[in-house]
Amino acid sequence: MPDVHDRRRREREARRQSILEAARAVLEARGYRQLTMDHVAQAAALSKGTLYLYFASKEELCAALAARNAGALLPRFDEALAMAETGLAQVGALMMAWSEHFVAQPAQFRFMLDWMRAEAPPKGDGPNFQAYRGRVNESVARLTGAIEAGKADGSIREDVPTYAQALQLWLSSLGIALARLQQEPLQRRLEHPLNADALFPLHLQTTLQALATDPAAGRATADALLAAHPAAAE
Repeated sequence: MPDVHDRRRREREARRQSILEAARAVLEARGYRQLTMDHVAQAAALSKGTLYLYFASKEELCAALAARNAGALLPRFDEALAMAETGLAQVGALMMAWSEHFVAQPAQFRFMLDWMRAEAPPKGDGPNFQAYRGRVNESVARLTGAIEAGKADGSIREDVPTYAQALQLWLSSLGIALARLQQEPLQRRLEHPLNADALFPLHLQTTLQALATDPAAGRATADALLAAHPAAAE
């Protein structure tokens, strides 16, 4: 006879995931600023009281969704790392995986930015935010690990500051992804034509050349990654 407590735990987790999926759908339709607990309860076919049994506030709900989104990226990062032969190639593969994910999931990227800029930031001591922060740190750890692997195998310069460089790559990649999603408003502010899709290949090439002990090898690594992912080079 199945354990009653285990069955209830599975049922509760299934309900929790259905709520997060409903929140994702509401975010795609309305955006973060227009998201309310009423909207999510309606989308999940739940009473508002039941929703609050799972998430005490919009901030807790969004932190849980952000944790789920960040966690879904980790297997993609691991797959990219497994295909790379050098630490330098691992850095490039992570940059490629991150870029491809957010170009394919623009609503998820916009939610991440809007949530980061929220007027009422999430409480850092909540369990959902702690889970989110853990997933972010796991992602950064994969990037610092790739940089360290490159130093060990000689493909990345030894004088590169590992953690600071990882953060710089993460934050600069945010800017590139934002430009690709907001090309029209950016174009209105610029004098010359903007091809935002050309920014990522340039970013990848210049980054790997700058990190590499041999700049020519860095450019060759970037070119090989772009050739394997032609959509990123368009």
